[in-house]
Amino acid sequence: WLRPKSVLLSADYVPESVKSFLETTWQCKVYTHWGMTETGYGGGVQCGAREGYHLRDDDLLIEVLDPQTGVPVKDGEYGELVLTTLRRRGMPLLRYRTGDLGRMLTEPCGCGCLKPRLDKVEGRLDDCMRLSDGTVLSMHVLDEMVFAVDGVQDLEAEIAENRLLRVFVQARSGMEKSIRRETVAAVLNCLTERF
Repeated sequence: WLRPKSVLLSADYVPESVKSFLETTWQCKVYTHWGMTETGYGGGVQCGAREGYHLRDDDLLIEVLDPQTGVPVKDGEYGELVLTTLRRRGMPLLRYRTGDLGRMLTEPCGCGCLKPRLDKVEGRLDDCMRLSDGTVLSMHVLDEMVFAVDGVQDLEAEIAENRLLRVFVQARSGMEKSIRRETVAAVLNCLTERF
């Protein structure tokens, strides 16, 4: 019976499938934001168009740098998000490396706002590993893939010896054993197709 008109998720990162699940369940729009303690929690927020995060550009300068060289990347390319606080007096930050992988959007937002926009953050640099074929594997990628499988409630992943990926999946409670097996098989199939 509780149906909020909208929800703002302020967690670290939320997969698209989880946002879709919440929108379907609560029949409302779900918005996300990007921020951290160092940005005063709110660094940028989605508008009604939900085409990236409008940044608090009067308080924060966000740059996108190549994580290895520290050189700014071209507009629209991914790199490490680096922030400088513009008005903080007590503890200013200069080119603070966030560890977040993201990019700035260059095209105008559908809402008409001209503020700088950050695209959806693609995860943490510490959570990424490059596979032998050049593919980047991260918790962000695993979350998007595994939570898209119907019946998955939670997951845990680890890299074991010999770079073996282990994924532990928790099915939704109350599912029959046969449906749980189908859910696990669907996750295995999804991971095998991708990797």
